[in-house]
Amino acid sequence: MLKAFFTAAALAVALAAFLTSGPGQDCLLQVACWRWKLRPQADTVDMRHRLKKLKAPFLELPLLTAYIARNTRLVELNLAYNEADDAFAVAVSQGIAANCAVRSLHMHYNAIGDAGAAALADTITARSCDLPILDLAFNNIGDAGAEALIEPMRRRRTSAILAGNSVMTHL
Repeated sequence: MLKAFFTAAALAVALAAFLTSGPGQDCLLQVACWRWKLRPQADTVDMRHRLKKLKAPFLELPLLTAYIARNTRLVELNLAYNEADDAFAVAVSQGIAANCAVRSLHMHYNAIGDAGAAALADTITARSCDLPILDLAFNNIGDAGAEALIEPMRRRRTSAILAGNSVMTHL
């Protein structure tokens, strides 16, 4: 039984790796659009409450990453109220790293912690373009996550909203 589980998990990881590279990207984008009833080239996407309790996060997070990365018209993305954790934030950060069109990212009222904030900070640093609005209000971000965001925010002129977190650092 345990062997079957590991085999299925390995297959899921291999499938996700294939779909997130090369020609698999277009296939993954189509699946994401079908799964969440999205338009492939929407400029504003509101997915509040729509991603709660993903049935298979190790399969669905690559869908989200691919959708964000491949939708070159996407300017504003609202992923608030999804009970999203650090793995979710990492998937989103991978998507926006590949897409300079995204200018506004709203991820308030989730469960993102310091690791998710650090992943987003790394993405802000690595992007060749600015991300003017980053809303991370009411998550689980502490001082370490806020510290990770300070320099990238300053360098890239990003306005981060961190109200409602357990941040004690004065930004």
